[in-house]
Amino acid sequence: MKKKNQIRIALFLSLCLALAFGCGQRQPFAADEPETEPFANGAAENGGFENGLTGWTVEGGAAALSAPAFAGESALQLGAEGDYAVSVTQRIRNLEPGYYFLQARTQSEGDQEACYLFAASETEGGFLCKTAVPRTIREGEWTLVTVRGILVNEDGCLAIGAAAKGSGQLVRIDDFTLCREADQSRQYPNLFGGAVSWLDWEEDMGALYFDETGRQRDALEILKESGCNAVRLELYNHPGAYRDADGNYLPAGYKDADAIFALAQRADALGMEIFLSFMYADYWGNDDVPADWLAALDGLSDAEKTDCLCAALYDYTASFLERLKDAGVQPRYVSIGNEIDAGILLPYGSSYESEASAAALATFLNSGYSAVKDVFPDSQVVLHLGTNCDDLHWESNSGAGVWFFDLMQRYGVQYDMIGTSYYPSWAQTDRAEAKKRALDLHDLADWCEMMTDRYDKDVLICESGYNWGTPGQLANNGAYAGIYPSSPEGQRDYVTDLINTVKSVKDGRCVGCFYWDPVLVRQPGVGWALYGDGQARENVVETTTFFDYDHKALPVLHAYRDNAVTAYASD
Repeated sequence: MKKKNQIRIALFLSLCLALAFGCGQRQPFAADEPETEPFANGAAENGGFENGLTGWTVEGGAAALSAPAFAGESALQLGAEGDYAVSVTQRIRNLEPGYYFLQARTQSEGDQEACYLFAASETEGGFLCKTAVPRTIREGEWTLVTVRGILVNEDGCLAIGAAAKGSGQLVRIDDFTLCREADQSRQYPNLFGGAVSWLDWEEDMGALYFDETGRQRDALEILKESGCNAVRLELYNHPGAYRDADGNYLPAGYKDADAIFALAQRADALGMEIFLSFMYADYWGNDDVPADWLAALDGLSDAEKTDCLCAALYDYTASFLERLKDAGVQPRYVSIGNEIDAGILLPYGSSYESEASAAALATFLNSGYSAVKDVFPDSQVVLHLGTNCDDLHWESNSGAGVWFFDLMQRYGVQYDMIGTSYYPSWAQTDRAEAKKRALDLHDLADWCEMMTDRYDKDVLICESGYNWGTPGQLANNGAYAGIYPSSPEGQRDYVTDLINTVKSVKDGRCVGCFYWDPVLVRQPGVGWALYGDGQARENVVETTTFFDYDHKALPVLHAYRDNAVTAYASD
């Protein structure tokens, strides 16, 4: 049986490399290959390549030793002047069963067709885990790349390594280490995807989506097959029921309960996880109480209004979740509101107007938490802020994130996870209390670790985005101006860097990230809202999507393909 399992995993890895590279390479290790010595936690045999390629198996020929190294005298170099496809693999035995993470330091010229680190367990029920190598953006810098979600089964065997395909580019890799995760109670979630809440509006307006080959496909299928394993769905109460001061409104029939329910079923049927966001509004943000809830407040005292809204929020939340439950669909994460720095159900649930409104906000949030847990005890409740990680550069780390979650502690608010948005365009400290500077992904990682240390909660990146064309709502590239251009390749490189940053957060406590908005493509009749006469406003995110103006899949999806965790079936 052991021989059979070894042969099967060898063939499986060979197939995965062939799919990534479009060629049939020999298996990355063979069943009769000599095994390494018993493994010591925190090291791989010759992980620094100081003994040449001892302990490693090379397929494809485009591997050599190189200097400078991250540590020692030499590093591994993959690549060639012409076309190449190469993998370097080490098979490790005598591991204690459990969850692990793999890390290495890299320097990459970027623009490869594929370039990633990987780890694969050897028996049925195992996983192939990959993390794409980001392009090096600062001369001489070594990037820490982390592979998470690694499961070692009872046989104690694992294959680790790196693979690359390209033409003319080079990548250096050094200091491979393999360690057990601090939390052995769960496999790292590896949830990566984006918001798809207006996909049905796009489709009804005639939008068609195409994969990289130009074949028309269902947009969710394209995302799923490209490695996106989760979607975010944003639920509004009654879109169309609210007009702003200029007469703008959201289109009726989209992002409401029926539309989001249908999208949830579509995503679930594809095996995608769901992040459900209750907006508790009829229009953008949480600025106004839904119209039908507001009408019920007439003639009530302030205390009665709080009680009435609390009951409405609970009933609405629980009712929709019960509908999902009856259909066999369970959201993995549920956020109570969206970017709720200022609160929800304003002005009654304001976080800063008064002690009474802050207390009301706590009541609303706890009501939402109870509604989620009463229907889905295992779903994780997220409180999502729009901080863009600026806390790190405020005096005493007292910025919006710390202020808000300290407030939640003071009022006894229940929640499971910290959510944040991070857009390079808006991640800039510009207040007197802060050092003025653009905040990059290193800052985001530091912010996540600060928050998990302070509140002992996992972090979810609920929103991010990057222009591949003429700027829309994202007016600039923030810290990445002059580094990742506003191009399809720049968007791909940014997302590759973002996903690796998420995985590299200490102890795997940043559990995933969601992009906004991958499917809101340029299409007549679609915009960020409708004018009073029913005409669509401009589409301000049509250049941040995962599809071009002709709705063809962009290179950014390679970032998800090369970051996938792929389970393979047992016999």
